[in-house]
Amino acid sequence: NPEAIVGHVDLPVEGSLESSQLLFVAGWACSKNGLEAIDLYLDNEAVKQIRTGLQRADVAVLHPEIPGAPRSGFSTKIRIDELQYGIHKLLLVVKDKAGNTRFFTRTFGKLNL
Repeated sequence: NPEAIVGHVDLPVEGSLESSQLLFVAGWACSKNGLEAIDLYLDNEAVKQIRTGLQRADVAVLHPEIPGAPRSGFSTKIRIDELQYGIHKLLLVVKDKAGNTRFFTRTFGKLNL
């Protein structure tokens, strides 16, 4: 049941053009069941597992029924300096402790300056 998990990817913005060496990935995710993992993929290749824990007062107000909402934020960075020029896909696979999975995607363009 993907609706058991709520969340949003704040960064990168969908369709953004990136020219730096690092890509910042940030947002929030939570579930009434508690989260098991957030796996981050870039162009279908596993990059890392990230965790929530950053304070998100806005999410706590939006989802007071979810105990983990106040600390549902996440933020990480990944190297993109070796990516080729063009369009790339970021995928976050969020799993909760009840076995539910939800997918969040972003596409961005890599510029070589």
